[in-house]
Amino acid sequence: MIAATLLLMALPTLQLAFLLEMSGFKGRSTSDKRMVAGYVTTGVIEVLCMVGLVIAMQGLTAAGRTGEPRVLRRGGALLAAFTAVVWLLVGVAWHSTAWRFIRPD
Repeated sequence: MIAATLLLMALPTLQLAFLLEMSGFKGRSTSDKRMVAGYVTTGVIEVLCMVGLVIAMQGLTAAGRTGEPRVLRRGGALLAAFTAVVWLLVGVAWHSTAWRFIRPD
């Protein structure tokens, strides 16, 4: 469930980065240019994706021991891994947009 929510958040984030790039957004003040909120947000979401992946893998091993069906746990693991990759790409998009504003002068 966490991975699906995070995956749904990725598209608006990519759209925001695209719109900022296309509008020629130059940033605000010098202190605001140093903000790294996009990096922190992407990092936190990547950690949540990895936690979801670990939980899904634990579910896979528990299902194997008890003889339960593994399809939901496997689907959760794949969704968590896919979401982690998508958010890694969101982080790259953020970096390519924001680096011009936060790089040291």
